[in-house]
Amino acid sequence: MSGADGLPPDQLLRQAVAAHRGGRIREAAQLYERLLRLLPKQPQVLALYAELKLAAGEPEQAVPLLMRAAAAAPQNANLRQSLGHLLQDLGRLPAAVQSFRQALRLQPGNAELHSDLGSALKAQGKLAEALASFRQAVATKPELAELHLNLGGALKLAGDLPAARACYEAALQRNPGLKQAHNNLGLLLLAQGDVAAAVEYLQQALRIDPDYGEALLNLSLAELARRRLDAAEAHCRRAIALNPAGAAGHYNLAQVLKARGRFTDEATSLREAIRLDPGFALAHGNLGAALLDAGRADQAEASLRQALALDPSATATHILLAHTLRDLGRLDEAARAAEEAIRRAPPVERAAALASLAQVRLQQGLAEAATSLLQDAVREPGVDPDIYRTYLASLLYQRGDAPQDRYERRRHFASFAKAATAAPFANVPDPGRRLRLGYLSSDLRRHPVGRHLAPLLAGYDRRCFEVFCYAEVRQPDAETARLQGLVDGWRSSLGLTDAELAAQIRADGIDILVICAGHFDHNRPLVAQHRAAPVQVSLFDGASSGLPEMDYLLADRRMCPRDGSELYAERVIGLPRFYSHPPLEAAPPVGPLPMLRHGAVTFGCFNNPAKLSGETVRLWAAVLRAVPRSRLLLKYKSTYLGKATAKHFTSEFSAAGIGPERLELTASP
Repeated sequence: MSGADGLPPDQLLRQAVAAHRGGRIREAAQLYERLLRLLPKQPQVLALYAELKLAAGEPEQAVPLLMRAAAAAPQNANLRQSLGHLLQDLGRLPAAVQSFRQALRLQPGNAELHSDLGSALKAQGKLAEALASFRQAVATKPELAELHLNLGGALKLAGDLPAARACYEAALQRNPGLKQAHNNLGLLLLAQGDVAAAVEYLQQALRIDPDYGEALLNLSLAELARRRLDAAEAHCRRAIALNPAGAAGHYNLAQVLKARGRFTDEATSLREAIRLDPGFALAHGNLGAALLDAGRADQAEASLRQALALDPSATATHILLAHTLRDLGRLDEAARAAEEAIRRAPPVERAAALASLAQVRLQQGLAEAATSLLQDAVREPGVDPDIYRTYLASLLYQRGDAPQDRYERRRHFASFAKAATAAPFANVPDPGRRLRLGYLSSDLRRHPVGRHLAPLLAGYDRRCFEVFCYAEVRQPDAETARLQGLVDGWRSSLGLTDAELAAQIRADGIDILVICAGHFDHNRPLVAQHRAAPVQVSLFDGASSGLPEMDYLLADRRMCPRDGSELYAERVIGLPRFYSHPPLEAAPPVGPLPMLRHGAVTFGCFNNPAKLSGETVRLWAAVLRAVPRSRLLLKYKSTYLGKATAKHFTSEFSAAGIGPERLELTASP
């Protein structure tokens, strides 16, 4: 038998292989086609042609060739193994599993085949079957380090971290130079919180291969965990330089930039990760979080919905979507997103999911429902201190607890972060020098706290005082710039841990630190536990901080009456007047009385509905009943337009004798 040019098949095959090995893809393909016209069922030719298609970047065209080769050589397990690898790479997992099983029927003692089957089953989500295959592989060839490595990966995925660690250590006993085992063990130790040990293993992986990008990225996470941000960023940038098209490098860099408080740069890195990998669900979700922090909730919603389209199971993304919709004033939708988060939440994320729904319920005016949710959240193990702080804030909107119970709950807040014994202060005890005051707040912006602080900051006698601000401000505005111009020093606290922030305050030589509105917003009361200043004062808080390190609480006798029943960790300093709100500069002129137009008094409240307790509603209803034909206008952003909020307050007032015709629920312009 010979080709059209008279060449025998064996000579054609030699020419095809030479062209193939020489990288002459088109010539080799033509020669393989000629051979297959002569020998359509020759397994060797089919397999070589499939190899060529793979080299040419045409894996789908390689599949039928390998299938024909395997059919032509039914006893050849290697062909079925190669076909399984190709199908798995293409995501055709059921077919890959079938191919590996067929190969194992031919070679039941092939340990690598058992491991390959385990990998395909793991990718299918059939973890129990995968573990059985990996264990069979190890039992068949226990001396092969890679098999222990693969079993360890499956055990880690199953949540059995001690067993996974034992497998990685077994792999290293058999092959100390196996860089993947050092990397995987480092990542596992990082997940267990043993950061120092994790760093050692990851650094060893890089000593074996300095260009090992995966280990660089994992080491960046380890350095981030121990707040070595320069090192973390350097590892990310080296990984990106080694693999500019890798989305993971830009994603990790974004996490480091977030820790530095560089939110704009964080968003840029996340966008680059998404450009490189449009299906990167975590990057879409984190970009949504960054946009939300930047005050761009509408754009955040789009990113979060894209993330959920890619991974509907991500509890954290549902929580972020609930926060975003709440910021947009779409509270009914926000509640549904939070309820979905609760439905999907694994135990470790349940507290955060409950808290997200609680925050929606608070803004809807459903304070009792919110507190009930938060009570469930704070019972979860390992609850975040900010969730407990939100719980304490929700209790301020209600009555019913005994003073001792309220106090004990606030004292419990101190258990969330125990600081090491602080070193002596370097502040010079010179009565002739200027005192240094520090204000710590997330509300140094267009916010009631910021407006109250403005005349205070402007009024200090600079001959006697230096004033610093520590701003946990994610969305600075014109009011932020105005406040910054009123003080001697301004520090952003974004990205700093409580310990790092306390160290900065100590380094600035602050004598008196004022922590504002500790229960609310993004404020940082636990900084006080690190004894950041010799004197620490709570201001604009609704109750005791519960922290023994907080020395004073500034209030007035209406907030903290001398004969009141409340208990305080601080010494209460009663001021003659507490509030110092300056006149609104852009206030419109006073218009005609609405009473002249309606013929009746219109009462109004433009406050957060969370503060309108049932007791308040009943008191207001009594006022409305006492004033014939009077009306009540309620407005707070777009909150009162939500169905749940409107239904709640119309029902509450109806139960108190005031019909819906006497209520006007509206939105801010």
